[in-house]
Amino acid sequence: MMKRIGVLQGATLIELLVSTAISMLVLTSIGSFYVSLQRNASEHSQQLILNQALSTAVRRIQSDLTRSGFHELKGSALIPSGASATVHVSMGGTVVQYAYWDSRKPDEATPVENVVWQFDRDKQKLLVCRTVSSLAQGSKDISYSKTSGCTSVFEPNLVAVADFRIISNQVGTASASNQYLQLNIVGELRGNPSVAMSLQRDFMVRNGQ
Repeated sequence: MMKRIGVLQGATLIELLVSTAISMLVLTSIGSFYVSLQRNASEHSQQLILNQALSTAVRRIQSDLTRSGFHELKGSALIPSGASATVHVSMGGTVVQYAYWDSRKPDEATPVENVVWQFDRDKQKLLVCRTVSSLAQGSKDISYSKTSGCTSVFEPNLVAVADFRIISNQVGTASASNQYLQLNIVGELRGNPSVAMSLQRDFMVRNGQ
């Protein structure tokens, strides 16, 4: 009888070890799945943050660019001094300058808004520079942004701009033409470059020459 009890106890011990091993495997699998789920959720959240930041910035840039050249009191478009088009685009497409009459400030002495968007590749930043000038002065020279105070479009510690450029094309005849712009931007998270996104927008400048 004692021998049978020992056999039963031995069998019970083996079953316990087997069930414990199975339980550990199940817990390990559940733990791995949970960690993977958390990681994927975190990456998804980071992607959403980047998508929102880039989409908002591009919408802002495009909206402002469509106002370029606007001048309610002038028969022709406002063009940066020294430029040949309503929107002046640098050779590499990384610096863009334009001006427009700010209709929200019609009674002020300085209602002309001068805007520059410029890409700093070394620091991976997109900068915007703004200054105002009077109607008598007109729009600023195309070199003014080099000495003006500029601010980063994105939170510097959050988004790194890997690339930014604008391509300009004139379409039309010798007497009348329209300026078409293609905006390209690539951004990534500073702390996780694997979370990246690129956007492209094509649109026409409304206020032509």
